[in-house]
Amino acid sequence: MKGCLVPVILLIVLLGLIVGGGIYLDKLGVINLKPVLSKIPVVKNKYLSVKGSPEVSFELLKGEELRKFQESIEMKMEELEKKEEGLVGKEKELSNLEKELKGKDEELRQKDIALQERIDAFNDQEANLGKMATLYQSMSPAKSAAILQNLDDQIVIDIFRRMEEGIVSAVLMQMDPQKAAAVSRKMSR
Repeated sequence: MKGCLVPVILLIVLLGLIVGGGIYLDKLGVINLKPVLSKIPVVKNKYLSVKGSPEVSFELLKGEELRKFQESIEMKMEELEKKEEGLVGKEKELSNLEKELKGKDEELRQKDIALQERIDAFNDQEANLGKMATLYQSMSPAKSAAILQNLDDQIVIDIFRRMEEGIVSAVLMQMDPQKAAAVSRKMSR
């Protein structure tokens, strides 16, 4: 009798493992045993129905899940639309700022060109005045005075400022006293 009992126990354990494993795989969603198990009355009453509640079909569960999923998708779509509206507004704002910056950049470029032209003109004038000062310094004071007397006072002052003081005083002594006084007065300011 002992020899007969071991295979029966092994068979019961094996059957329990198969049924338990099947139920476990069914709960995980790997396999679907409910159609098979629903045909066995003991299993159907014990494991597949919930006491006090009507049986729930998979179609109803799927429909409810689909409805919730659809609601979730609709909410996400609304969020995305709001974000998109915000992005469109930001895009327009950035576009306007870009246009404004391009305008200011062009304005600065024009001012830079104008400033460079003025610097070039100033440098040219400085070079010319330096050459004229060197030229008048190399002449005799009488000849320099005769020429400078006929120039505008500001030009005479600019030339004198680039000449040596001793030569300037000698040229002033040779100039018409009224012109020399006017130039001296303007230089003292």
